[in-house]
Order: sequence, then C-alpha cells, then structure tokens
Amino acid sequence: FFYNYTDVQSPLTVITGQQGQTGSTSFTAFVNVPKVETRGFELEGNWNPIDALSIGFTYAYLDTAIKSDDVYLDTTKNPATYTAATAPQPNLVGTYVDPLRARSLKGNQLSQSPTNKVALNATYRIEMADGSSFLPTVSYSWRDHFYDTFFNNPLELSPAYYNLDARLNWYSSDGKFEITGWVRNLTDQDQNTSISANSYRVQDSGQYQGYSYSLPRTYGVDFRFHWK
Repeated sequence: FFYNYTDVQSPLTVITGQQGQTGSTSFTAFVNVPKVETRGFELEGNWNPIDALSIGFTYAYLDTAIKSDDVYLDTTKNPATYTAATAPQPNLVGTYVDPLRARSLKGNQLSQSPTNKVALNATYRIEMADGSSFLPTVSYSWRDHFYDTFFNNPLELSPAYYNLDARLNWYSSDGKFEITGWVRNLTDQDQNTSISANSYRVQDSGQYQGYSYSLPRTYGVDFRFHWK
C-alpha cells in the first residue's frame, strides 16, 4: 500500500508561559502536518500440516515519512543556557517562542509507528473419547521500536519488545459449556507502550520522562454457557 496524505492531524504539546516557571502550563493540541507519505505491506498465512494443528503467521512493514519542511517547537528538547539573545519571548497569542527548539520535521517518522510487527500463533485440537475437546493455543508477537512524537527525540524512543500468551480451552461434548484458562505476557516482560519526554524544569535543569507500560503477567479462568 501507499498513501499520500495532506494535512495529517498529529498531537503536539503546547506550552503557555515559560516552561518550568511558575504559571507555566502545557496541553496537547492537534496540528495539521501538510504532507506525509506512508507505505508498506502486510503478509498473512496459515499452515495446517495435519488436521488438528493450525499455525498462523502475520507480518507488517510500515514506512512513514514527513515530506513537508514546516517548523514546529520541540518541547522535548533540552534548551541551552538562555542569554539575552536566545531567551524565550512571548508571541502574539501568549505562548513562548523558544528559538532553540524550532525544528523542521522533514524526513521524520510519524509517532507511534513501528516499522516492523510480527505475530505467530499455533493451536492443536485434542478430541476426547466422550466427545469433549481441548484446544491449547500459544501466541507470540514482536513489535519494533517507535517514537512517541514526530520530533523523533531519542529520549522518546520506546524499545522493541515481544509478548507471549497462552490459553487452554475445554469444550463440552454437547457444545453448551466452555472453560478457558489463560495467561497474558507469560514471561512478564516490561513492555513500553510509550515514553514521553516533554517536561523540563529550568530551576534544576532536569529532563523528565514519562513511561507507559502494558500489563505485567496476568492470568485467569473464563466460564461460558451457551443455550439456544
């Protein structure tokens, strides 16, 4: 696939007042990025080497690129020591324009856009003599690293991670009962869903990151009853 977008909406942190000083606030606003191209492909397959065994596979490749050279203010950038010439100055709408943070986005990736994603799953049906059946399933997925914003700041780079899930289904012979035992994130991996770096305090020259994670290892049992 290939997409050529005009005025793609993307979130951007806006600072009111001088960042890190009393009275300074921040909020998220959407901006229109004039020109963006995305391209890629997806593969999907299923293999049944024997009747009871099913193996599924998917792969997705995504290449995103900002083609316009508009300039935006990168609030994730750690500013140098301000001088009279470089100190942030208020513009007409009351936000502070920091010349050290004005950046072109041309050539950057879109936010939350991993280049590669892979998924595998395998199921094996076990038929019992009484007519009931078991269906164990194992699922593996891997997600590439990505940036949290279109500024592609290294401090906002979420690392790649993998995930392993497992479940065991039991089906009654009459089809009315179903019991499922499941485990998600079986290996209890730390899985960063985003890393933000949009906080900077002038008082202590500190750069702060915010981490978001998916759930750690979780497990449970589901019961289902079907009737007509």
